[in-house]
Amino acid sequence: MPPPAPTLAVVPAEALAQAQQHRVAVLALQRRQLQAARDVAQARGTTGLLATLTANLGYVNQAPYLLDSYQALQNQQQVALSFSLPLVDWGKRRATVRTAELARDQTQAAVSQDQRSFEQTVLTQASQVPALAGQVRRAARADTLAQRRYAITRATYEAGRLSLTDLTLASAAKDLARRGYILALRAGWVGYYRLRGLTLFDFETQQPLAAQ
Repeated sequence: MPPPAPTLAVVPAEALAQAQQHRVAVLALQRRQLQAARDVAQARGTTGLLATLTANLGYVNQAPYLLDSYQALQNQQQVALSFSLPLVDWGKRRATVRTAELARDQTQAAVSQDQRSFEQTVLTQASQVPALAGQVRRAARADTLAQRRYAITRATYEAGRLSLTDLTLASAAKDLARRGYILALRAGWVGYYRLRGLTLFDFETQQPLAAQ
């Protein structure tokens, strides 16, 4: 039988803070919001009056041979400023901006929902740690009692003072208690590593997993 998972004293708020600090998913949510805001700004900035400024600075020359083209270079400087203004856009600019704003609002709503779901998952998992540890202790106690009961029942049966039915019932209870203890151990270890995966933090050593 494997040992129980380490008993952790985890404050749900601390677990959430560690998850927000180390999980890339949090940064991905923020990036989605910034990209949506950028699309709105780009839609507003690329419609209507447009101004383009270009500048070139360098040296040019031409010759029938490659090496001669580098002799007596000529200075070339160019600056160009152009404007573009649509006279009639038939509401295209407004529609483009409105579409970008709707996409931004939808992204913000989806990000808010994903963020709340992520936070609730971390808080729930952190709050379950004490309950899982208590479940393991109770299952271990039940397993110990069932093992003792079976040993006593078997000895009594061998002495001829109990029936085979009593021995069978005690054996079934023993197996059931052992199965419950194994499931409790599994739940404890799954919860332990799931919390580590959600927060990327080792609460035993109080260090981020990346530092290890």
